[in-house]
Amino acid sequence: MTARLAPASGEGARLNGGRFNLPDSFPVLYLCTTRPWVVAEMRRLGERQAIGVESLLPRVVRSNWRECSISPPSGSRGTLASHDNC
Repeated sequence: MTARLAPASGEGARLNGGRFNLPDSFPVLYLCTTRPWVVAEMRRLGERQAIGVESLLPRVVRSNWRECSISPPSGSRGTLASHDNC
C-alpha cells in the first residue's frame, strides 16, 4: 500500500509529474479559484482516469483556507454538490 501524501505538499506532482512539471522535478500545488472550477477539475480527473467522478468522492477541499466537502447528492449520479460550509 502506498503512503498518502499531504494534499497541500505538492509531492504528488513532484513524484508523478503534472501539467507544468516533469516527474521527479519539483513540487507543484494546483489550485482553483472557484467551486465550479473545482467541480470541473474533479470531473476531468474522473474521466481522464476512466474511473468516473463518483470514485473520487467524497473529497475534502479548501475554500479560503477552510475545509469544505464535495460529495454526490443522494440519489443522483454524475453530479457533484458542495456543502454549505464553503
